[in-house]
Amino acid sequence: MKAVKFIFAATVAALVSSAAFAEGWDVSGNYRGTAEGKFLKTIVDSSDYTSETSQFQTYKFNGGYNLGTYAGFGANRLRFNLKYDGELAGFTFRYDTADIWFSTEHVKFAQAYLNLVDGLVTLEGGILVDNHTGTDGDIGYAIADGKTGVRLNISPIEGLDVNAVIAGKSTSAGDPIYGFAAKYTNNAFSVVAGYTPSEKEIYAGASLTAFEPVSAIGEVVINHDTGALTFGETVNVTLGSLGFGFIASEARTSSDADFTFALYPYVSYDLSGVLAEGLSAGLDVGYDYTSENHYALKITPEVTYKVGAGAVQLYYSFITERETSVEHKNTNVIGLAYKVSF
Repeated sequence: MKAVKFIFAATVAALVSSAAFAEGWDVSGNYRGTAEGKFLKTIVDSSDYTSETSQFQTYKFNGGYNLGTYAGFGANRLRFNLKYDGELAGFTFRYDTADIWFSTEHVKFAQAYLNLVDGLVTLEGGILVDNHTGTDGDIGYAIADGKTGVRLNISPIEGLDVNAVIAGKSTSAGDPIYGFAAKYTNNAFSVVAGYTPSEKEIYAGASLTAFEPVSAIGEVVINHDTGALTFGETVNVTLGSLGFGFIASEARTSSDADFTFALYPYVSYDLSGVLAEGLSAGLDVGYDYTSENHYALKITPEVTYKVGAGAVQLYYSFITERETSVEHKNTNVIGLAYKVSF
């Protein structure tokens, strides 16, 4: 897109001509991974026969269970961030990969921006990331994130962002993605709403932070063509060393489909003042329900130790899943997760 190339060229020119070009750059990232041992038992029980099979498997860098939901652990991944924030222009870039070879597929965003009219107007282009009008919860809906395009954002008053975006082809219709959104944020709450005509999707969200020690987030995404609907809720409570809360979601794929839901409560306790600095213990629980004969329950106690820029987590997961009316699986997992930031 010619507009994207223009924004990049103008941003580079603005950065190079800036007296503070050598300053203001920020480089960060992390490397994380897991090593696990898993014992799996599959049980088939029908009116005709009953059978059990068991197997032990060893995995390296296999994450993805309900571990570290709130601590940033997970499957093997290298993340590299590059950022420059200037008064006139800036640039932000993220690369996530589990491979050793560079690939543009792993570029999550590479976005340049120009501040115009004393910061009232911001023009952005590149592989987009929405830093203005996305929802704040686990759904994290934003228009055209990860797509190559252009966004025009206007901030008429403090805390208010109004923007329009057009980007590369939609995965559903094959046409360019375009949409509009607005968000207002202050120290007590935020509200956001947007519409993507190309995807036929309306989204909205709100977050509340005024009542310490509780924070709460709600999100909804509606497809007015298919009737698909997704709700999301996040609640976090912090009482000194004790933290607890949950993430929940309810969804349907069409107007005549049944709702599925997921609930992920957690509790954690900071043991720094009791045993050792940087030590904490927690429990994550996950329940995913698709239908009467398709659901999963995960229970994961864990111990986490953070020191400097690094962290490790030792965890055990018990997982029970039903995939059909006659088959279910029980899995026991012991794992070690680690993360190093720079």
